[in-house]
Amino acid sequence: MKSIFAAVALLAAGPAAAGVLYQSLPDLTVDPVVAGYCSSCNSFLQFRIYDTFTLAQDSTIDSVTFALDTSFYAGNAVNIGFFNLAGALPGTSIASYTFTPAEFTSSVAVPTASERTRSLVTVAIPGLALAAGSYDISFFNANGLSIPGYAKAGGTLYQSGNFFDPAGFKPNQSAAFSVSGAVPEPASWALLITGFGLVGLGMRRRVALAA
Repeated sequence: MKSIFAAVALLAAGPAAAGVLYQSLPDLTVDPVVAGYCSSCNSFLQFRIYDTFTLAQDSTIDSVTFALDTSFYAGNAVNIGFFNLAGALPGTSIASYTFTPAEFTSSVAVPTASERTRSLVTVAIPGLALAAGSYDISFFNANGLSIPGYAKAGGTLYQSGNFFDPAGFKPNQSAAFSVSGAVPEPASWALLITGFGLVGLGMRRRVALAA
């Protein structure tokens, strides 16, 4: 019986498929056609930029890549939050991470037709496990951060606390971002289910012998 439990444990710790779990745009390097939405363009405008993403299956997030307008970026820490889509917007907080520029795993300048400059920044998320479903991701910096908007992207960009636009919604717009991580390999799930079946069979045999 111990050997069966050990086998199941090994199956549960089996390989997972790593890659992009969600991407808001087909190409994150395209030039935005909407001006950037400020998280904090000055000391009294401090609000978060939210966008929705969907996970097709249970996943573990290990990185996020997003575009920021470096023309307005003060070089301070960036906060990234994850929220359940439940109750009043933006929902309930699941996790929050803050990254200094030194903690960016990569920052790559991307071309733009305007006078502004943009970069695609990647940060490492410490293994955030989420069930399949839709969530909000947020971007915030208290000292200067602008997230470019992309029209006709099919998303629902939301800018909280913006007294210039109290509704805050930007229908059919999106930030440029991707969420990457791992999902269990289908074969691993099949083996795991088989392993649990073996455990059940072994326990039934023990009960029968005891009787």
